[in-house]
Amino acid sequence: MKYWIEVHFFYKIFEFLLIITGIIFLICVYFKKENKLSKVNQKDKIILCSLSFLSVIFWLNTIPQFRFGFSLIMIFFYLFIDLLFNLNIKFNKKKFFHFFIFGLIILNIKNISRIQSEFERNDFYKFKDFPYHNEKIIRNDYSKIKIKKALHIEILNKF
Repeated sequence: MKYWIEVHFFYKIFEFLLIITGIIFLICVYFKKENKLSKVNQKDKIILCSLSFLSVIFWLNTIPQFRFGFSLIMIFFYLFIDLLFNLNIKFNKKKFFHFFIFGLIILNIKNISRIQSEFERNDFYKFKDFPYHNEKIIRNDYSKIKIKKALHIEILNKF
């Protein structure tokens, strides 16, 4: 568990949580609606947040691989922030479209930069013959191998 927290959590999950926090903050600022929620709705949010927390704990104890807990972390984190700041979001189509286009631009810039860095690599896995993968060419010297036949079966003997 210590290794997982020191290496995997801070390398994968903490960075992801910062990104999700930024996205939730942008959504709150951009789509905020002024309206108070009732107590019943707040009670339901507490129940949902505690159940999602239990799901995250279960995930950490059974299979703490990031790909399996991705949705659990997102749901818990959103519900927790919703409880703290009492988010009341109303989506507007025009604002949502702007937000969506902005997200696509950011993702494409990040992907183009990743692809460019892949082409600039200097190891075996560098793209030389894109889109085909690289293969090691193995050249064996078969000149010293003698072929014997026994009962119509070829037997290879070295030397």
